[in-house]
Amino acid sequence: MLKSILSVAAGFSLWAVIWCLANFLIQKLRPDDFRPDGSTDNNALLVGFLVLPALMCVASGFTTAKLAPSGPATHALILAFVFLAVGTAVQIAWWKVMPLWYHLIFLASLVPFTCLGGILGR
Repeated sequence: MLKSILSVAAGFSLWAVIWCLANFLIQKLRPDDFRPDGSTDNNALLVGFLVLPALMCVASGFTTAKLAPSGPATHALILAFVFLAVGTAVQIAWWKVMPLWYHLIFLASLVPFTCLGGILGR
């Protein structure tokens, strides 16, 4: 049971660390594209902020599957729903400052890309 929890925690931690570092770097490299609250209406950046999490979900699902003691795809699916729960809360917090299309695509991509990583990690 502990190895199962740790495998999901490792995938989640990987995603969180990459996301925080990437956000920090992008905001430092392109400060004029962000408002003081951290939001942007630069569509190219928003698309990048969709591609990056998709790749991170694949990597996190893969990591979770590799570390899972059994049922790697099931562990990746659990991670996917953790991402969906946390992602929904975050998107609600940012609902008024980001476009609707961004929120919908971001949330819709979490489960399939994380599961893809889990399948690749089997």
